[in-house]
Amino acid sequence: KIVRDGKTVATYSSEIEADAMQIRPDPDNLLKNPGFEIAGFGWDGRRVSSTTVPAHEGQFAYEVVGSFDEPSRIRQKVTRSVIQQGGTRYRVSAWLRISDGEGSATVTLQCGQVNRRNGTKTVEEAGLEPVPLEAGMWVQVAGELTLPWDPEKYEWLRWVNYDVQANGNFGRLYVDDCRLECIEDCVGLPSEIEQ
Repeated sequence: KIVRDGKTVATYSSEIEADAMQIRPDPDNLLKNPGFEIAGFGWDGRRVSSTTVPAHEGQFAYEVVGSFDEPSRIRQKVTRSVIQQGGTRYRVSAWLRISDGEGSATVTLQCGQVNRRNGTKTVEEAGLEPVPLEAGMWVQVAGELTLPWDPEKYEWLRWVNYDVQANGNFGRLYVDDCRLECIEDCVGLPSEIEQ
């Protein structure tokens, strides 16, 4: 539930998503809630919180407290958006900040693929070169990635994740202003969407 000025403006996930688009509309960005103005809506992770640490932009940044098998990772499932948008080449970016210590960060696209004829499955990943992080400063990780899907061998693109990860020896990790934008062959993909 989202409350502003004492009024409930969104209760259900579809209303929350619509509300997020009104805060900072960007039709070219395929991510939901890319600036974390609605806490962790749309993002996967355990024990993740919205915080008022000086955000890169807007009022909030995402504090990664712990998620998945590594403590410094956050992801969003973007299968539906990628299939509907189509395309093979994407512009990706994220702003990251560490509280202290040192580390590096990257953005990746991961996808699960299935060959229905013989039942084989594979998971592929394409990632940016790691960028060094500087304590107390927002650092952008940005570049272009080709979706690592081989439609000749695996006709079903089962799932796609946008993933931000940082490694190193630091106290807290903050993420803000993430982006996933199709820049090549954006005509839709002939694949089914896993529900």
